[in-house]
Amino acid sequence: GTENVEPAELGQKLNRIAGVNLSLGKFITFFYGVLDSAGKCFSYTNAGHNSPILMRSDGSHVRLERGGTALGVVPDLRYEQGSVELRSGDRLVLFTDGVTEAESPEDDEFGEGRLIALLRENHAASALDLQMKILREVNDFSGGTPRDDVTLLVVAVQ
Repeated sequence: GTENVEPAELGQKLNRIAGVNLSLGKFITFFYGVLDSAGKCFSYTNAGHNSPILMRSDGSHVRLERGGTALGVVPDLRYEQGSVELRSGDRLVLFTDGVTEAESPEDDEFGEGRLIALLRENHAASALDLQMKILREVNDFSGGTPRDDVTLLVVAVQ
């Protein structure tokens, strides 16, 4: 089981599996985190995935970047593990590139800057309201036809 495996260790195990099972030139991005709700701590490793955003209630933000390259690229890579303290009022937002790479009819990208500004403006919203707001903005920006799948998870810290 993976219930007692640290995020960085799991990344290393999956990287070994991916390395022998993927065809040349293929890779997998991966983000894995463990939420300690009692201790208000989030431990994670990021293997080439879009870096989640931890928006603080004061409008500052932290990117969850620690880890390493995508799975299957570098054999026997030792992944780093990051850890962040969660504070009351924080919003943790995990997303796929379908959010930030959504294109307008004029071929502009939605981009991480727009996403961060949107999070800052709505940092007090509930997790569901914030998720719906982001999805609406991305849909409106792309004229209702996102070019890639859009996956989004929002965690509100009490």
